[in-house]
Amino acid sequence: MGLVPFLLILLVIAIVLRIDFFFTIVYLFFGVYILSRVWTSYTVRHTAAARSFTKRAFPGDRVIVDLAVENNGWLPIPWLEIREALPV
Repeated sequence: MGLVPFLLILLVIAIVLRIDFFFTIVYLFFGVYILSRVWTSYTVRHTAAARSFTKRAFPGDRVIVDLAVENNGWLPIPWLEIREALPV
């Protein structure tokens, strides 16, 4: 279950029960959701990656791959996951 359906269910509960605490929680979660979406899209646009390695190798040779990741934006990236694959 994603965050958006959870927010909608919580909003319906807040409207039906008319409890201010639920409205506060909905506003908090909605703000965190919007902030995370904006933060993620900004950091993805301002992140650059480059790799360098030996262009030629024979089967069985070890090839050293250098991967450089650079954050060009002003927002920090608290967590970054990179999946790298090289062709055979």
